[in-house]
Amino acid sequence: MAGIAKSWHYPRPRLALQYYQTLFDVGLISALALHGKRRMGKTEFLQQDLMPLVREHGVIPIYANFWEARSDPGKTLVHAIASELNDKGLLQMLKLTPRLSASLGGVSAGVDMEYRTHGTSSLDEAFDRLDAGKTQRYLMLFDEAQVLAELAHQELQAALRSKLDTRKERIKVIMVGSSLERLSRMLRTEDQPFYRWANMQDFPMLDDDFVRYELSILHAISRHRLDEASAQDIFRQFDCLPEPFRVFLDKFLTSVNGDAATALQAAHDEMAVDGHFEERWEAFKPADQQLLRYLAAGGQELTSAATRELIGHSLGRSSPESVATIQNAIKRLKEADVVVSIARGRYEFQDSEFLHWLLREKGRLD
Repeated sequence: MAGIAKSWHYPRPRLALQYYQTLFDVGLISALALHGKRRMGKTEFLQQDLMPLVREHGVIPIYANFWEARSDPGKTLVHAIASELNDKGLLQMLKLTPRLSASLGGVSAGVDMEYRTHGTSSLDEAFDRLDAGKTQRYLMLFDEAQVLAELAHQELQAALRSKLDTRKERIKVIMVGSSLERLSRMLRTEDQPFYRWANMQDFPMLDDDFVRYELSILHAISRHRLDEASAQDIFRQFDCLPEPFRVFLDKFLTSVNGDAATALQAAHDEMAVDGHFEERWEAFKPADQQLLRYLAAGGQELTSAATRELIGHSLGRSSPESVATIQNAIKRLKEADVVVSIARGRYEFQDSEFLHWLLREKGRLD
């Protein structure tokens, strides 16, 4: 059928051009770090907007998703370089080098040294390949870059910074991450190799135009009709995140009668199953669970006497919970990327869909 969009992808060419010009035309900085919540469409933007645009300008993009191999982001990066350059020799070297960076507890020092030598050699070889094209420009895209913040990857961080600092005229970098806590620790902590190395920014949220675009596709391929006001309201219920909104559209599109309320509930249910929300909840300590219910209700002043009394009562105790217990619970929730500190004593859920599920299934604590 003529006029039907081939993809549900909402193009953002102006944003892609802005990032390209910031790094390659203005040239005051060589690296950006973009933070955005999960399901914001960051990866989709990198792959379908930014990468095609930089290719048009003669820049070779190198995309590495560190979440795919959290234990070995170094190998992921080398594989990305080898694949983009179609370097069979480098790919063969990867087969001979099981891992590039890790902590080998219980392994002898001699074997560990040999292991580290192989890892460093592979990374050196990869950058040597990039140096072969002396005038060729590259844009490295580190998706889920917060993986690098893990203690096991400190040496890889240091090696990468050294190699990138000496090539900043030709190799630019965009780090993208869903954990503000870990990205901040990596870029804003003095003893970290990447301290103050990249300009950190929020990844822009999608707006009403995205909803109109998706509706135009829906109405072009389906007899079901959804008015814009209802669609915008549902989009906001998903905190303006594209992935859950598209799950809703899929449920609506494939429904028998085109009932939006039923499709919305089905979308929430699918997100909860895919996100393993119940399993995650069961894994939390009791104090963590009650603190999450309190935060979900908008609670603050976590160590106040009133809050500690409320938490203690919810746990079946006759006395207030201790300050140490509350502080330890917050620390665990931050390390697990469940909540993030947005100001002194104030916290926000990293995954808004998990927050909504918690309110529906576990209830508020206030």
